[in-house]
Amino acid sequence: MKYTFYLHDLFYEIGHSNVTIDMVNNLPHCAESEFYFVIYTADDKKKIFPNIHQNIHYHFLPFKNIKPTFLKIIFYQLYSFFHSLFVKKDNIKVSLGVSNFNSDFSVIHFIHRQWSSIYFNNFKLSPIRFLYKKVFFSYLNLCEDFYFKKRNLKVITVSNFLNLYLNSRFPNINIKSIHSGFEVNRFKQLTEEKIGFLQKSHPILKEVDFTKAVCLFVGAFERKGAKKLIELWQKNHHDSHLIMIGKTEGNIELNHVKNITHIEYTSEIDFFYQVCDYFFFPTIYEPFGMVLIEAAMYGMKISTTKENVGAAEILESFKEVEIFHDNNSFRLPKSLKKLSPLERDEYIKERMVELKNFSWTEISKKYYDFFNNR
Repeated sequence: MKYTFYLHDLFYEIGHSNVTIDMVNNLPHCAESEFYFVIYTADDKKKIFPNIHQNIHYHFLPFKNIKPTFLKIIFYQLYSFFHSLFVKKDNIKVSLGVSNFNSDFSVIHFIHRQWSSIYFNNFKLSPIRFLYKKVFFSYLNLCEDFYFKKRNLKVITVSNFLNLYLNSRFPNINIKSIHSGFEVNRFKQLTEEKIGFLQKSHPILKEVDFTKAVCLFVGAFERKGAKKLIELWQKNHHDSHLIMIGKTEGNIELNHVKNITHIEYTSEIDFFYQVCDYFFFPTIYEPFGMVLIEAAMYGMKISTTKENVGAAEILESFKEVEIFHDNNSFRLPKSLKKLSPLERDEYIKERMVELKNFSWTEISKKYYDFFNNR
């Protein structure tokens, strides 16, 4: 079997990109298949495809530093379209979203028309930024309207609410919902010495008292509801600590907020899940939300939202997972209590019963069957 994938970049650190990497690594018969990636940038094959790197082929686009993003997207679409015209018929062509208009399959991690209506209702923008975003989203909306009307296109969405939205707009669409998977073997409890390791990697954490409840937020501040979380935290003035990992955006200011530690980037995110007790995620729009699955797998107590959040479809029945309807109704717990090792182990065991069905071995079988019309 031969596959050609159209996506801008291929790195584990990028959400939609790591889904592609894990799916390919676990596809049935992947060792006998050939995989072609049309990309701007990518990590080393041996690093991200250790067992099948000999079957991986990169085709790099020129002008990878095109700015702004709007122009970079247009250039990719034009280039990839002409590239796809010369791909042999025995290749299964897969695009990420609307990255290529001549693919057999499109994997949808994000619907721009859905997000754009939410975006303009939730954020105040300068006139120049407003104009740019209007043009940007209008173009992407037109791309989606054109692409999803293609007669022979088959679509995979990473959550049920994306599936329902596309079905409502395009009644004749051939569509299947397949939740993102995760690597079960990755989730292993580490010892408490990791607190010292993290404090060495991030000296700012020395001010955090890990003998008390410690809370965690991970993600891009704008879309993930960081502003809402900070406002609630300031009102409650918890004696515990909140660690926020991600880039600040807009007018969010953290310098004078009590008991909040900000870290822009870390490669040790798994350790943070294991040393923190609560995961707060008042996200506004989250087509899936892998960080919620990761927090659940490490036994954290979780507070998040349901509307337009894919992972909430999986976590709703879990113990110590509180799901609010939306960002506006999101609230923090009245009191915060440090998790005992026994409690954490109990939550992990209970959740694994359900989450083992979402291992990449199982999820990739569903992709394979859909790619092969089974």
